[in-house]
Amino acid sequence: MVQTTVRKGFFFYFGLFFLLVFAAFMICLCIMMFNPGKTVLWMKYFTDNREIMITKANGANIDFGSLTEIDVSCDFADVVVQCNKTYDKTGIVIVSNAKCFGTKKSKDFSYKVTLDGTKLNIDVHEPEGFLYFSKNIKVIVNSRENWHFGSDMKLKVVATGNSNIYIGGNSTNQEKNIELKSVDLKTAKGQIMFRKTGNVGNMTNGIVADCGSGSITTDSALESFNVSSNVTFNTTTGKINIKQMNLGDKELSLENEKGAVAIGTI
Repeated sequence: MVQTTVRKGFFFYFGLFFLLVFAAFMICLCIMMFNPGKTVLWMKYFTDNREIMITKANGANIDFGSLTEIDVSCDFADVVVQCNKTYDKTGIVIVSNAKCFGTKKSKDFSYKVTLDGTKLNIDVHEPEGFLYFSKNIKVIVNSRENWHFGSDMKLKVVATGNSNIYIGGNSTNQEKNIELKSVDLKTAKGQIMFRKTGNVGNMTNGIVADCGSGSITTDSALESFNVSSNVTFNTTTGKINIKQMNLGDKELSLENEKGAVAIGTI
């Protein structure tokens, strides 16, 4: 009888202690969410809601028509190349809507855009966290209405996380074809998608895509992957899924370790 009473008393006080700790934790979370960037105990909350239009680099206006290459370095930020009327200007649009909890030493979102001759470098550092409510960060190579970038331009993307890369936009706002001449795309865990407006037939200087554990695919509107240059697709544990490829006299190189390759017709 005494043991039963002691046992009940122990669980009662243990439960009460747990509720008090949980309540204190929730209060700390609320304080952090209403004061983004403020450290409470060892944690802080990151939140952002910005669309940044980049038209300058190195203190001067960017002549987008003279660019021969755009290099993007990121972790989980999505990369999109599009030509439509979604934005009022041609430029690089960085969308930051990430929300997460991090530690006191976690770094916030930041970016750097530099011009090296005719090559534009875009370096994005996503907020560091251990609990993400949103990972909505995008780097959009945006051409207003018509293609205003260099006629011989290459896009290079190196993403160390689950970044999705979209070649071609899908807006209903007067979407047009992009005019890239070559792509060199790498994402560790994300998806590389070639859309109908990606205009792969215009890419005469090479198509390289490496998806790690992600996927290389086309959207439903792109019925046939018709190319005018050699194509290299690599995956480690991911999937290459193309309905139909028309290579002409060009070469296709596939490298796959433990993933899957599904190409309907070549």
